[in-house]
Amino acid sequence: MHKSVADPVYDANVNILGSLNLLEAARKSGVRKMAIFAGQMLAGKPVTIFGSGEQARDFVFVKDCARANLMVAGKEHSGIFNLGCGVGTSINQIFAGLKQITGYPLEAHYYAPAKAGETFKIYLDSSLAALELGWQPTVSLEEGLRQTVEYFRQNEK
Repeated sequence: MHKSVADPVYDANVNILGSLNLLEAARKSGVRKMAIFAGQMLAGKPVTIFGSGEQARDFVFVKDCARANLMVAGKEHSGIFNLGCGVGTSINQIFAGLKQITGYPLEAHYYAPAKAGETFKIYLDSSLAALELGWQPTVSLEEGLRQTVEYFRQNEK
């Protein structure tokens, strides 16, 4: 018998709470910067980078994360699976990539101090997800940036 039938709270804790933890971690670490930058650039507004901009994160496109959730839906998997590219990308690199894609003519403003307590560099080892789930990210950083900009061009007018 599938464990979720015997213990539905187990699946809720793993699938729902795990996803909520991912979203909360993204919110706290400022991962939403990519979307904010894209919107500001398309609107011709100034972009502010906190600290030096050398803070690095492991950016994974949302469709890759959604695909990982679909891969485990209804299957017997347990444990914690990191979803990442294993490569740190700085906020300055995100800014430069979005600037090129959008044709943004301005430079970033570095007025704001670094956020207190912010982790400076973090990237993940997703080898367990690859081994046990067959998951790997399929959307490159550049393609993810392009899709994000296209979304904002079409939906945030």
